[in-house]
Amino acid sequence: MAETNLRIWSALETTSPSATKGFQRAGGFKGTAIKPIYTSLKMTETFGPCGIGWGVSTPTYELVKGDDGSVAVYCTVTLWFRDPETGQRSDPIPGVGGDFAIAKRSSGLFADDEAYKKAFTDAIGNAQKLIGMSADVHMGRFDDAKYVNDLKREEAAEAREEPPRQELRRETAARTHEQTGGMVDRIRTGEPPPSGEWEPPRRPAEVELPRGADGKMDMKLWLTRLMLAISRCERQGEPAEWLKLNGPPILALKENAPTQHKRLLDYAATVEREVSNPMAA
Repeated sequence: MAETNLRIWSALETTSPSATKGFQRAGGFKGTAIKPIYTSLKMTETFGPCGIGWGVSTPTYELVKGDDGSVAVYCTVTLWFRDPETGQRSDPIPGVGGDFAIAKRSSGLFADDEAYKKAFTDAIGNAQKLIGMSADVHMGRFDDAKYVNDLKREEAAEAREEPPRQELRRETAARTHEQTGGMVDRIRTGEPPPSGEWEPPRRPAEVELPRGADGKMDMKLWLTRLMLAISRCERQGEPAEWLKLNGPPILALKENAPTQHKRLLDYAATVEREVSNPMAA
């Protein structure tokens, strides 16, 4: 039972040393800060794209004035995730964060135009703590140099075993070519589709489920069309928009054809990397 209860916690608790940074506050307090984008990456690796496998509510803010002229801003959000094994969506998980919108310094009052963003990030991080995110940092294990050095050695060993990025890209491209009969390749090189072939809309949209000659839903053709649409993405976050707008059939694909479902998510992630970092393509 303990292993079942800690399944998600265990997936999130270990933190990469490269995603941390030491800090020291006034008064001598020292600690370890975690890069917020890293925790978003861990959530996406574990649950799927933000908005599909996990997400946060619209934040609410409250301003509290101090007697010295300072103004604190507090942010409240709720976090949710979808269990990767059961597909069940979690209950809302609350998180509260804060920062100073106007801080009192020795030189006078200072306004921080990023205070709302900092409070929002803090609130998300506090909600993520409740499901185990970077628990090793919060439990003080990063104060142990041996623990951190062991993590660094493990990461270095894993990096040596990973195939080069270009090889992974070639393998993904080959699988996609096989799955779509070369249609994705033609679109990505700018070649127009032959007469009679489906052409995706220019903006993310719901891909209609086609029917075969027998009148039944043709999931294979639908999957080909969705991958074709994703292949045309040109801006960051666009692949995730296609996945979000086609959520119900994607969930059905996961339940009935998990291998094809994984290939779809892998391909969307590959396209996202390409549009986010075109120099690595």
